[in-house]
Amino acid sequence: MRIAHLADLHLGRVFHGISLLDDQRHVLDQVIALLRDERVDVLVLAGDLYDRALPSADAVRLFDETLRRVNDLDVPVIAIAGNHDSADHLGFGAWLFARGDVYVRGRIDADALPITLDDDAGEVTFYPLPYVEPESARALLATPDDEAVSHRTVTRALLDRARAHREAHGVERAVVVAHAFVQGDRPPEESKRSERSLHLGGVGAVPASDFEGFQYVALGHLHRPQTLGSAGRVRYSGSMMKYSFEEATHEKGLTLVDLDARGAVTISHRTLQPKRDLAVIAGTLDELLKDPSLAAVEGCFVSATLRDHPPPLQAMERLRARFPHAAELHFERPAVTVDVAALAGAEAARREPEDVFVEFMERFLSAPPDEAERALFRDALARARAAEEARG
Repeated sequence: MRIAHLADLHLGRVFHGISLLDDQRHVLDQVIALLRDERVDVLVLAGDLYDRALPSADAVRLFDETLRRVNDLDVPVIAIAGNHDSADHLGFGAWLFARGDVYVRGRIDADALPITLDDDAGEVTFYPLPYVEPESARALLATPDDEAVSHRTVTRALLDRARAHREAHGVERAVVVAHAFVQGDRPPEESKRSERSLHLGGVGAVPASDFEGFQYVALGHLHRPQTLGSAGRVRYSGSMMKYSFEEATHEKGLTLVDLDARGAVTISHRTLQPKRDLAVIAGTLDELLKDPSLAAVEGCFVSATLRDHPPPLQAMERLRARFPHAAELHFERPAVTVDVAALAGAEAARREPEDVFVEFMERFLSAPPDEAERALFRDALARARAAEEARG
């Protein structure tokens, strides 16, 4: 069986005030082509289908259109809710969609059955584990009120149920689909801005070893594609697009999993090309506007760090003349040490305030203030003195 593993679609995402729906449609077109050309048997969506619990109408329409196109290829879909999704909204009508080979698991229900699909070698059983807040699962798992419930305890309980089902029904080939923060032998690779944290100090982390015994574990939540554990069977496909500048170096895509008759897996990555890539650039404003090597990123979303001292006026407006999708602008502070205590000490008290201001500017910005800045300082100083006199 050939499985396409995709996760963290985040449909409806807004990036620095700009809707990404057209960019997401561009990537989903590639997904549909891959499903067709690679002769995929099932598409697995491991959570965070939407970016918000209440997605926009356009985001819902895009997902609906995508499901229709996948269904036209006669490819079943198995999808679960992630921490960005609303479990109840996503699970609406799931019993009906299953009749059309679209299997959606929004909630964790006591009577929810695994999904079994056939290939030439027999059956493959999928165990979907949608994201759930630990406290929400307390009643379902019959956990005593005085006993702590964590993401790990919930996940282990659900995996125990899956193992019990395997044993009772003689399931030979089993795949888990989950949305969680899973750790292997070393900390997972992920940027702080990419995804909402599901853990604090490791409390919410689920060890990859908890998933032992399954032929493949299709994970969602972390945005960088990565395989956990020495066996190579536990994997994050990563998000289908770059959703923060810290992801600019990621190679986004989907994971293809070939599961043979004996349960052995072969994993490969298929790259998905963005409509507008992300680029991080740095230099003086003049360098960024004139550097011919930056022509390749003119159509990208850009995060720029300027090394000008002092910062140039209207920097973002001037940047966007060349990089129309510039989204972030940072200013690099000069590598100087300012002895603020010396500038505010007894000696400074005997000097003219404007002289101290000029010295501070020269040390901090490596340039003296211009006449407009001097005028602003004089005005602020006059106001401060007037206020002090008014207080008596």
